[in-house]
Amino acid sequence: AGQDCSLEEVGQHLKKLYSNTVDTLNGKVHDFKAKQKTIQKYITQHPNSYVALWDLVIDYAIYKNWKNDDDIKMILKNALLLSSTIKKTTTYKTLLENIKKDLELSSGKTFPNIRLNSTDSLIPIVKKNKFTLVDFWFSGCVPCVRQFPSYKVSYDLNKSKGFEIIGISIDGKKEEADWHKIIQTMNLNWLQYLATNNLTRKLHISGFPTNYLLDNEGKIIKVNIEPEELERFLQQNLH
Repeated sequence: AGQDCSLEEVGQHLKKLYSNTVDTLNGKVHDFKAKQKTIQKYITQHPNSYVALWDLVIDYAIYKNWKNDDDIKMILKNALLLSSTIKKTTTYKTLLENIKKDLELSSGKTFPNIRLNSTDSLIPIVKKNKFTLVDFWFSGCVPCVRQFPSYKVSYDLNKSKGFEIIGISIDGKKEEADWHKIIQTMNLNWLQYLATNNLTRKLHISGFPTNYLLDNEGKIIKVNIEPEELERFLQQNLH
């Protein structure tokens, strides 16, 4: 496919390519990993494809905010298969730069000792517990708030065993009352902070909720762990 191919041509091509893994009517991905395997096979045969490049860009834009870093690593792996010609384009370079920034906070990496307020920093709190969930949210985020009942069950069951949650909200001054209201009405009894200036931008966090499960040393165990998976992990690892 050439760089000047039309969006209609790209769309038709992708519909054929992903007929088994994507709903071609609404674009919903049935199986992300299967889709990436399909594009991997395609790129191996067509490494100079701009269609493949833009499909990876679209996948990254959609999935970087809602999925875990394993998905982003799959996109990176496929991007690296593209030809040297493709790799010289601004689109490719921008994609790689953004992926690498996101993966600075991926599984196995150490979470930075961020300042939580004028007196508290993250790592000293982390070191007092076996596992800590750092949860970035805000009061107007429905998916964020929807997770809280499950978090509360996990927290109440495991707090005494060495589990902590640090909630960090990006709510501003205008939303601070809403932030307090949610904490009080839902009885969120774990640590709660308002994000300091530009914190999420510095951490390259642009989607919410975003969470990081950390061990006692601040090493990232999992990014964007689901509540059910978190509960299973705690049951297996806290006694």
